[in-house]
Amino acid sequence: MNLLRVNNLYFGYRKGEEVLKNISFEVTDGITCILGPNGCGKTTLMKILATLLKYDKGQIIFNDLDYANPSQLMEIRKLIGYLPQRFEAYSQLTAKEFLYLAINLKCDKKFLDKTKMETMINEIIEVTGLGDYACKKIKTYSGGIKQRLGIAQALIGESRLIIVDEPTASIDVQQRKAFKDLINSIKKERCILISTHLLEDVEVICDNLIVMNKGVVEFCGMYDKFLQKYEGCIWKIQIDKQNYSNLKKEFFVIEERDFGKYIEIKVYSLQKPALGNVEECLPTLSDAYYLTLNLKGDGSFQ
Repeated sequence: MNLLRVNNLYFGYRKGEEVLKNISFEVTDGITCILGPNGCGKTTLMKILATLLKYDKGQIIFNDLDYANPSQLMEIRKLIGYLPQRFEAYSQLTAKEFLYLAINLKCDKKFLDKTKMETMINEIIEVTGLGDYACKKIKTYSGGIKQRLGIAQALIGESRLIIVDEPTASIDVQQRKAFKDLINSIKKERCILISTHLLEDVEVICDNLIVMNKGVVEFCGMYDKFLQKYEGCIWKIQIDKQNYSNLKKEFFVIEERDFGKYIEIKVYSLQKPALGNVEECLPTLSDAYYLTLNLKGDGSFQ
């Protein structure tokens, strides 16, 4: 089993600035989604975990290897596969040619035997479903196929920590589903971190969840536990339009729907509202996420 531990991590691009503040979490094999709004520090964290940025304070350990130990850094990098948010490859190369180049850059000389290289590339092409595109130039690829190539290069060598930054932000719905199927197929014996601001990504592929906001971790744990945090606190109320404005002053409204004669609203409350037509709702991911970003420690809203 692989284990990534991040303890009390701080980072700022400039002196006195804290982009990441006291970040701590542990993740093991499977898919962990890092969910948060744009600008919350997800990409910065991913770059640090990929060893592209050096953090200011804290500790990162992967499989007992310390990011702060220069003598262990090359060994860590051999275990990392990284797909950045904007993945680019030499457009005149084919997938096979590009993967040959990636092997030469990443792997030990023991992998540079032509037969071993060919075997590794063929296995990766099969796993990532690139067979029909292996000998076609990258410039002819759609966004979804290029993302598959990005995952393919991340799997090269002995990758056990796969870091994927906002992978579905620029591809269509069909390509997004194919990407999710691919990610699920490679998660065995790998620790996969995926950053996203899209709730639908989390709902389909997430085993564990980290929620970030304004440079801090607001939640880390199993996806189901995240939803359970708000059980018994979300209520659906049907109310006439005349009384709606008064109710908004009393409760925090998560969602509302206008049905003409009445308005159906979803509110957050620790106690069941003392109103007529009230029904408890199981929290959705959207509910839990919205509340996590807006609920203060004392129970009030930001």
